[in-house]
Amino acid sequence: MTAEAADSLDPRDAEAPLADRRRPLGLYVVMALSLGRIIIELTALVGPRGNQLWDWIASGSNVPIFDAGSPVWWIGRGVIILMLLATAASVIGLWRYRTWGWSLALILAGLILAVDIGWWIAGQPRYPGMLFNMIAVFYLNQRDVRATFLPSSL
Repeated sequence: MTAEAADSLDPRDAEAPLADRRRPLGLYVVMALSLGRIIIELTALVGPRGNQLWDWIASGSNVPIFDAGSPVWWIGRGVIILMLLATAASVIGLWRYRTWGWSLALILAGLILAVDIGWWIAGQPRYPGMLFNMIAVFYLNQRDVRATFLPSSL
């Protein structure tokens, strides 16, 4: 059997290109959760204080709100901006079927879940954040999502 004949028997040849395939449900769920994280962090970053709705949304942030102008406040702002940029990059990477987008989304969900567990240990549980990140990790590890980004891992 020649090399060309062996290549034509590869089952992946019958698959449609990535751009033509339907995205798995888990990918939409993770992207929606990531967009929700972006909204929460943006609210914590620039939302007006004193508004009950804005304060409630901002309380979902993984970075605590410090006194304005203090050095810790500036560090917290920097962390929020980094989280926003990394989350936006992961959503773009997931949408464009990039392996780095999947990896970044999994790393972010795992790190934020660890921070949420730290908040729980400190006596300030953030149950919605824990739930959302557990769901994200669950869906990112589903067979159909992994097959989209890492076909050789199955």
